[in-house]
Amino acid sequence: GFGVGSACLLATACLTLPQAQRLLVRALPRIHEDLFTLGFLNPVFYAGCALILLLERFFPARREQRVFSVGLAQDFVWLFIESVLRVAVVVTYAAWLRALFRARLSFLVIDSVAALPTSVKMVLGVLVVDLLGYLHHALRHKVVALWHFHTVHHSQQELNLFTDVRYHAVEYVVAHAVRFLPLMML
Repeated sequence: GFGVGSACLLATACLTLPQAQRLLVRALPRIHEDLFTLGFLNPVFYAGCALILLLERFFPARREQRVFSVGLAQDFVWLFIESVLRVAVVVTYAAWLRALFRARLSFLVIDSVAALPTSVKMVLGVLVVDLLGYLHHALRHKVVALWHFHTVHHSQQELNLFTDVRYHAVEYVVAHAVRFLPLMML
């Protein structure tokens, strides 16, 4: 789906390299602050988690599964690590991919799309990112080499609120490249 990392990639894709660099210099300290202020230190985050855990308690998908388990604690740690990666790495990685694309692959830009207004390109970008995310996920299930990394995502035996963010770091890097580089063509 289209999440925070995809939004960072899309925003960076629509900027020139100097704009992206200036954004990084100004935004990274603020993003780190916001991660904890708006995320992990925000009572709304914990109220939402408590509500979902309460619903899981009274309406479980599996009656034999405990709501509070080792898997929940592990996946909360994965959530924390994944959030830090999205904030600290994705914006920098996207700027690096943008520089690489401009230096070596700029001939792939589709001129007719590049001439469109930014708002149209952003809507198109959301559709492209979502489609590429779906196709990449399907490939992770079909291609053996990709499946080995994707098994981390499917390794949790007790599904919970945070299970969706569990995946291998290599898969993280590949997924963002698969989504980002085609955006550069727009």
